[in-house]
Amino acid sequence: MGWRFNASSLGFYKKAYDLFALPANQLVASIALVVVAGLSRAKRDPSRFRRAILDALSVMAFGRDVGGAVLTVVGKDLILVLLGPKWGPSGQIFTFFGPGIGIMILYTTHGWIHLSAGRPDRYLRWDILEFVVTIALFGLGLHWGPPGVAVAWSASFWILTVPGIWYAGKPIHLKITSVLSVVWRFIVASLFTVATIVLLIKRFHRLVSCLGHLRLWFGW
Repeated sequence: MGWRFNASSLGFYKKAYDLFALPANQLVASIALVVVAGLSRAKRDPSRFRRAILDALSVMAFGRDVGGAVLTVVGKDLILVLLGPKWGPSGQIFTFFGPGIGIMILYTTHGWIHLSAGRPDRYLRWDILEFVVTIALFGLGLHWGPPGVAVAWSASFWILTVPGIWYAGKPIHLKITSVLSVVWRFIVASLFTVATIVLLIKRFHRLVSCLGHLRLWFGW
């Protein structure tokens, strides 16, 4: 980013990225070791192992959809509140990161499956593929500046999540249809949450506008 554009663009992008990565760093990283250890103990019973993975995916899907939906809508204003108006461009960039927050959290669970199943070799091969896909998307998004790279990040997680979980679950016969049957309701819930928040914000702005007209009318 700094090489292609300038230091200011890099700074604004970095602040937006920090907020984008915060949920994964605080939530996923803090529980990963515990979850992997728990899943590893369950792998002796394949049926129980698959059920435990689906339960973990369900919990992560719930957290990622609620948090991701809220941050997508209010993230721009949140940056203004936390950092001040001079960081406004970071808020604009974050709006392109927002749709990727939830799916990023869900995507990280493919590593849990690889490690708990005792297949770090497959994990490494997938990481190589992930690197190639992500760099290719960065190359495409760079043309549109920091917002384009933010879109590339979000798109990479949406593109890689389903294939990534499918590939990780293949050795243990974890069907992707089973995964989708667990997470689809949370995706719908997140879309409903976004729509509700947007509607409330629009109603709030209309209310403020009406109050402003009343103040002018009555001379308040």
